[in-house]
Amino acid sequence: MRYVTLGKTDLTVSEFGFGCIPIIRFSKDDSVKVLRHAFERGITFFDTANAYRDSEEKIGSPLPACVKRWCSPRRR
Repeated sequence: MRYVTLGKTDLTVSEFGFGCIPIIRFSKDDSVKVLRHAFERGITFFDTANAYRDSEEKIGSPLPACVKRWCSPRRR
């Protein structure tokens, strides 16, 4: 996976993002599995919005287990 700087910030994210609108159809448990699967393959950019109903809550579910890895600096 390649990583890029997000705009003019100091944030480094995966070149490919995960659009979270599809997870509104999934149960919370299935959403966690899908999000972890994406993260384990290098995705660190997750796109969501209030219009995606409960996707923000579902994204937050696996967050405690991954936050240290998400917030760790990545080398390019």
